Order: sequence, then C-alpha cells, then structure tokens
Amino acid sequence: GLVGLKPTRGRIPVGPEVGEGWFGMATEHVLTRSVRDCAAMLDATGGPDLGAPYVAPPGPQDGFQADARRAPGKLRIAFTTADWLGRGLHPDCVAGVQNTAQRLAAMGHDVEEASPPIDREAFIYAMGILISADIAAVIRHGEKLLGRKASRDAFEPHNWALLRLGESFNAGQFAAARAYLHQVGRDMARFMEHHDVLLTSSLGMPPVPCGQLKATGIDALLQTLIGVLPLGRIATRPDLLVQSYAPIFDWIPTTPVANASGAPSVSLPLHQSADGLPVGMMFTARFGEDAVLLRLASQLEQEYGWLDQRPPGC
Repeated sequence: GLVGLKPTRGRIPVGPEVGEGWFGMATEHVLTRSVRDCAAMLDATGGPDLGAPYVAPPGPQDGFQADARRAPGKLRIAFTTADWLGRGLHPDCVAGVQNTAQRLAAMGHDVEEASPPIDREAFIYAMGILISADIAAVIRHGEKLLGRKASRDAFEPHNWALLRLGESFNAGQFAAARAYLHQVGRDMARFMEHHDVLLTSSLGMPPVPCGQLKATGIDALLQTLIGVLPLGRIATRPDLLVQSYAPIFDWIPTTPVANASGAPSVSLPLHQSADGLPVGMMFTARFGEDAVLLRLASQLEQEYGWLDQRPPGC
C-alpha cells in the first residue's frame, strides 16, 4: 500500500563508488505513504554526482514537491493488460488495470488501450545475461575485498548459479544483450511519442507469502545443476535461461521493461485483491518527465484517498 517511484535514469546519483547499477537499469529511490513525501525526497536526493555516466533532464524550477501540487491537465493515457514477460496476469491485476482506466477516463483524461511490442523470450534472455554478468562481477570483487575465494556453500543456490552463468557468456553475447535492451528503450520512446503516460499492473499477481517465489521442483534442480556441473555451451541456450527465470518474471512481468527504458515509473496502491491485499498500478512517463507522473499521482491520491487504507493485519 505504498507509493514507489523509479525516477528517470540519471535523476538519482549512484556514486561515488560506482557509476551505474545493472548497466543503467537499476535506479534507487524511497518508498513512502504519500506522493508529497516521495516528491520531497526526490528534491532532496536528486541531481548528478561527479563523473555520473547519465544525467537526467532538469526537473521543475521550483522543485518536484511544489510542482506535484499542480493539476496534471488532460493526459493521453494508454493502458494494457498485456503480460509482457510473464505467463498470464492474475485476474485481480487485470481488474485493477481495467477499473483504473475507467476511473481515469471519468476524471477527464484521454484513455485508450495500447501496448508497445515486447518480445518476451528475447527480453528475458538479454536481461538474464546482464544480471548474471553483474552478479559475477560483484562476487569476484567481493573476493578481492575479503582476500579469499568465494565458495558455493556461502551462497543461495540461485546466486551461485548466476555467478556460473555470468562467467559462461562471451563478450559478444554480452554486447548483443545490452544492445537489445537499448533497442527496447528506443521502442518504448517511440511508443510514448503518442502517449503521455502508460498504465500497467505493477506486478503479475497480488502479494504472496514470504518464500513462495523460491525455486522448487525442476527449477530448483536446474539451479543446482548450473551451480555444480561444467556448463560448456549450456548458457547460450535461451530456452533454458528463460525457463529458469520464468517464475521471477511471472511476478514482475512489467517493471523490467521500465528498467531497460530508463523512463520514470510510479506504482500507486489503487486496487485491492479479493482478499483485501494491495494491488499496485504502475504509470510510466517519457524519459525525464518524472514531474508528469507526480502530478498525476497527486491527483489520483486525492481521488482514491489511500492514505487511510491498511491491508488486513496491519
């Protein structure tokens, strides 16, 4: 039931020790109850640091918090229930998108159903290469800091498998994966030329119990085998990598696309599951237009009034 903003790539400094996270796909910010606090923290922490590889366009002259109090105007909002990277959105998430789209239209926005083209297998394969490469680099850097070799028994099976995978791809595959995800960003930018905001479900399903996403059955066996067997050319097979990542992308079928594009997105607690658990709705704007999202988020906060809502048990 929280507000979660992923600012435009380069809006929040990542340094001073590193220049980027996950090759520009990871962006940090805060979780807040209110849009006001989210915008205030963006004012407090935003801006480039020395040597930053990315710099976002300037924000509002009077700051994001003051600007968020302004009306967003009539926006062109696209919505989709397409399950870009997973294997089927939960009905509660579909209902949330559809109900939110209807509410936005009643509020006076131009709303239409539309979706950018996303190749599920190609995206998962490319992102899997970059994530595993980054995890491998982090673990090897940790070895240097600690002065000892990493051992399999010190890691969860999934992370050890990522280390092994990350060191199995060649430089050409890595470069191709990064180029593909850059192309996804360009495809998203072209789509957003015709829309101010894109509405999707934040996640593929309502909240699940802790531990439910842990690999089981064939997925757990696959992780174990990757962690102990000589990989050879197995890592070059997209089908195996996509299979091993499938449960994760069922949970996050939309958010990685915004990560790859670098565009700002915000998740707002606008819907509830049949069990009364919060189901977030994600809004994505054009690169650099964080202010558009915060103005719309403020309008929706007034419309929905989620500040007084609490899920069961809270």
